[in-house]
Amino acid sequence: PVDPTYLTTLASASRDREQVTLRYGDTHGTRTERVLEPHGLVHSGSRWYLAAWDLGREDWRTFRVDRIDRCATTGRRFSLRAVPGGSVARYVSQSVSSSPYTFEATLRLHATHEEMAARVSPLSGILEPDGPAHCRFQTGAHSLEQLGLWVGLLGVEFDVLAPPELREHLQRTADRLHRAASARPRSVA
Repeated sequence: PVDPTYLTTLASASRDREQVTLRYGDTHGTRTERVLEPHGLVHSGSRWYLAAWDLGREDWRTFRVDRIDRCATTGRRFSLRAVPGGSVARYVSQSVSSSPYTFEATLRLHATHEEMAARVSPLSGILEPDGPAHCRFQTGAHSLEQLGLWVGLLGVEFDVLAPPELREHLQRTADRLHRAASARPRSVA
């Protein structure tokens, strides 16, 4: 659950270009105090994310709003910065869909951008048009097995543009599945 007053505070601070302070818990539960220049909120369908310039780390960061346990404006104004990727939504999508993962993949999907945008959450990867009948998809996972399963579940033909290890993994998986589909079940003695 997200405290609605945090959403209101962060949305107003983003609109008014006002710095905020907050206490944030990372994935391990460690709490840190942050001073931020909030640039916008993004809703994924299941979570709220804040894209902000972190003054202490002097870099862009994405924050899950449900991990904030204190939030207030400071009264100090800031000037907007150029958001990586050109938009808050694109930056959040990139930061939560592939950057935190061990393996990142780029695929050329044999489906239109519109078709895939209706089927794929923006937080699962970056989707871009690639001609009239295709689109590119950048995504990530912690293992080749997870990545292979995820791209296989997209339900469309695709070409692996990177990494080559994913192509090799998919070939081994396809060979194993072909053997399983072709073989007669073994009798149990």
